[in-house]
Amino acid sequence: MRAWLMNISLVDGWFPATLFSVTAVLAAILLGTAIWETVAGSRDGGKRTFAVVVCPVVIAIIAGIAGLVIAWLLSDVFVVFGVELGPHVVAWAGCGCAIIGFAICYAVPHRGVLRAVAVVLTVFAVLSAATGIDQAYGEYAAIGSLLGQDTYREADLTGMAKRSDLISVTQWKQEKADGSVSNIPAHGEVRKVNIPATASHFEARKALVYLPPAALATAKHKPALPVILMMSGQPGSPGRVFAAGGIQTMMDDYAQHHGGLAPIVIAADQLGDDSHNTLCVDSPVYGNALTYLTKDVVDWVKANLPAAQQAQDWAIAGFSQGATCSLQIGANHPDLFGTIIPTGSELKPTNGSESSM
Repeated sequence: MRAWLMNISLVDGWFPATLFSVTAVLAAILLGTAIWETVAGSRDGGKRTFAVVVCPVVIAIIAGIAGLVIAWLLSDVFVVFGVELGPHVVAWAGCGCAIIGFAICYAVPHRGVLRAVAVVLTVFAVLSAATGIDQAYGEYAAIGSLLGQDTYREADLTGMAKRSDLISVTQWKQEKADGSVSNIPAHGEVRKVNIPATASHFEARKALVYLPPAALATAKHKPALPVILMMSGQPGSPGRVFAAGGIQTMMDDYAQHHGGLAPIVIAADQLGDDSHNTLCVDSPVYGNALTYLTKDVVDWVKANLPAAQQAQDWAIAGFSQGATCSLQIGANHPDLFGTIIPTGSELKPTNGSESSM
C-alpha cells in the first residue's frame, strides 16, 4: 500500500487531474453558495450581490494579474532565480493567486459554510498551483520523491566490463549478426550505484546508471558505448534527473530502433545534499565536487562499465544548476567531454557572495 502511494505521479495521470478538478468544483460551489444566500436571504439584493459575488470576482482578477506581474518581474526582469521560469510557471502563479484571492474574500468576512469551503479552496489552490508548476519542471515526479524516496535498486557494477573485453560498436554489430550475441533484453536497466570518491573525498549520494540492452546482452565482448554524464538542478538529486527527464523511456526507445544500442547514462551527484550548491568547484565549504565529477566518476565509469574511452564519445549534460555545471566543466575539460548538453542553464554560477565560497 505504501509503495503504491509513493509511486503516485505528480506530473500526469489521475492525481493532478483530480486535484485540478476538485479545485474548480470548490470554486464553483463557493460562488454558487454565495449567489444562493444572496438571492434567498437578502432584502437589499443589489448591495448584497456586489459584496458577495461581484467584489470577490474583481479581487480575484486583480490578485491574478498581480501574481502574473510579480512572477514575470522575478523571472524575466530581475532574474532572481538565475533562469527564466517560463510562461507555464508564470501562468500558474497568476492562476493560484487569483483563486486564493477569491477564496480569502469569503474566508475572512463570512462564517459557516462559506468560510469552511473558502478555507478548503485556499488549500487546494495552493496545492494545484504547486502541482502545475512542478509539471513544468518534472522535478518531483511522484509523491515518494517529495520525501527523497525512489524505487531504483542498488547494484554493485564494479568490474562489469573489463577494458580488454571491449570492442567497437561496429565490431559488436558484426558479432551480433554472426550470432555471437544473444539474450538481448527488450529494455535497459537503471541501477543505483556507489561511486567511490577516492581522489576527491566528496560526500556524494549514490549515482544512477542506465545500462542499455546491448550492455546487458550475453556476449564474450561488450561494445564500448557512448556515455552521457548528467546532473540535476539544485535542489535536486540523481533520482530526479531520471524521473524529470524520462531518461529510461527515452533511451529504451532509442535502443529499440538501434538494435539494443544506446548511450550509458550516469546521473552523478554534484551537490551532496538538496540544500547544497557546490557550483561544481572544489571548495572548503561543500567539498571537491569538481574533482569528484572529472576524476572519480569518469575513472570509475571507464574502469567498470562497457564505456567508450575517448572524449569524443562522452557528453556532459544537466538541468538548471546542473546545466551551468555542464557548461563550465565541459568547456574547461575538452579532454574528457566532446559534447555539452545544457538544459535551462543559469546565467552564471552563483551561490551568495564570492567570499561565502
